[in-house]
Parts: sequence; C-alpha cells; structure tokens
Amino acid sequence: QGLIYKENGDPRGKLEGHVWDIDTKNLKEGEIFVKIGHASVNPADFNVIQGVYPAKPEKQKLPGIEEEVWIGGNEGFGVVEKLSENGDLNGLKRGDWVIFSKPQIGTWRSGLICNANDVIKIPNRKESQITPYMASTLQVNPATAYRMLHDFHQLDPKKDVIVQNAANSAVGQAVAQIASRKLKVASINFIRSNAYSEELQKAFDSYSKGDESCKAYLFSYEHLADRNSGLKERIKTILGDRQIKLGLNAVCGQANADMAKLMSTNSTLITYGAMSRQPLTVPAGLIIFQNMAIRGFMMNKWYAQNGLKEREELLKTLV
Repeated sequence: QGLIYKENGDPRGKLEGHVWDIDTKNLKEGEIFVKIGHASVNPADFNVIQGVYPAKPEKQKLPGIEEEVWIGGNEGFGVVEKLSENGDLNGLKRGDWVIFSKPQIGTWRSGLICNANDVIKIPNRKESQITPYMASTLQVNPATAYRMLHDFHQLDPKKDVIVQNAANSAVGQAVAQIASRKLKVASINFIRSNAYSEELQKAFDSYSKGDESCKAYLFSYEHLADRNSGLKERIKTILGDRQIKLGLNAVCGQANADMAKLMSTNSTLITYGAMSRQPLTVPAGLIIFQNMAIRGFMMNKWYAQNGLKEREELLKTLV
C-alpha cells in the first residue's frame, strides 16, 4: 500500500491511498524486494507533487489503476526481504538495512521491488547507534549539512566561524551539530523569533558540550534587523580574531541580506533553499568590494556526480 498521485497540484487534494499486490516470487536478475519501515516527509516532497521542483519522478503502472501514476516520497529506510537468484547484488543479503540512492524512487509505500544498485547498505542497530527513524532521514538533510561544511571552505576552528539561517530546520540543526561536535567550529544561527523555544535553545547549547570555542549561538532574524538590538556588537565579541568565511542560506529575501552583511572579505555564501519564496538578495558591495562568492548546492546533484563508493562513504561517515 502507498500514497500515489495522478497529476500535479496541491498535495491535500492530489494524494490518495492505493493498495496493490507485488510479485516477489519472480524477481528479475539483480532485483531485490525491500520492506520499507520509515519514510521521511520533506518540504521538497510537496514541491515535487506540486510540479515545481527540479527533480522529476517517473510514473509507474500499478495493478488496479488504468493510467500510470506517481508514488510520493524521496527518502526512506528499508530492510532487504528477498533477492534474485542471480545478477549483481552488490553484496547485499536478506536482513540488510538500506536507504535509497535513486532519487524520487517513491518511498511512501510499504515495500517495493528495485535494482540492487538503487539502494545503499548502512550499518544496522547492532553495528551502530542509528535507529530506523534516523536512517530514514539520513540521505538528504544531514548529508546536505555535511557536504556544505566540507566542500566549499576548509574550516579552521581558530580562524573561522560559520553563519546560517533556517537554523531550526533539519539541515540547520545538523550543520550546528557537525560544526560543534566534529569540526570544533563555532556557529551563529538565525531563526524566526516565533520558532524559538527553550527546548531548541537547550539543544543548541548541548552541541558544544560546554566548550565555548565551538558554541552554537542562537539568535533571531528580528534581532539582526533591529539596529538598536546590540546584536552586531555581540557578534563582534563572539568572533574575536575569527572571521565568518562560510554562510549557509535556505531563506533568501531580506533575512539573507542582513545575514550576509556579517560575513568577511573573500567569504562564500551557499544557497540551498528559498523558504521565504523571495529572490536571493545580496548587497552588491559585498560582491564588488569584499569579493564574496555566491554558490548554490543541491544534494541530488552531488549524488548524481559521485559513484556508489563515494555515496556509501558519506553515509557511513554520517552514521
């Protein structure tokens, strides 16, 4: 069973449930049957259903429906239940934990038959501390955070501090955690004031485990925009001799413009989202006089440009 849609539009009116049979007794060469345990729901999934996201899924023919349909979901966790008797199975065996390497494969269903090359084996609960829930969200958000922190600027804990907006998002929290816990780099994190909570504050405070040099600071866009808030002076104190060479933007609009002004000469601003649905706004002076580089990032493109070995190494690192 799963969630399908026949045409693009508002997910609330286009998604519908469907139940169908899967023939697991006659798997073709190189095929496997995966029972899906958890599947994540991301804002991008709704954009795909609306038809406004660059990544396009393939329609599928399902029993009980005359026309071809799409199956929702890009990311998920499953367990290999059955394998074909021949073909390249990438060393997979029954009971292996896997996530899906093929974009837009359609994970909002209870199980599927796919090629062995469409999944990546990950350590199970006995081999690591990961849970099925964690595994189902591993492929997009934590991976995006990791790649942005490693692919654009070589961060030095003694010289660098990073800045980001949408810090309460899954990517934002992963960025702050990886920066503090693994890279030992401090971060300045912005959220909407109405998104603030004591629970979120405690989470960010915990990332550095009491080490002030790599603390994850949490502020609001409203304080940043208010010239009388004293926030810019406080940020200067936090920085000391360090500089902000890397900025991560998932919001765009004025919130990003205000954040970009905090960044240093020869810095890099990476945009990976536009949650405000406003244009990317950057003061021209930052580009002309401070040589700011503007870059974009999309995790699916990284997966497409890298082989199975590189993808497996990334995911094992995250686990």
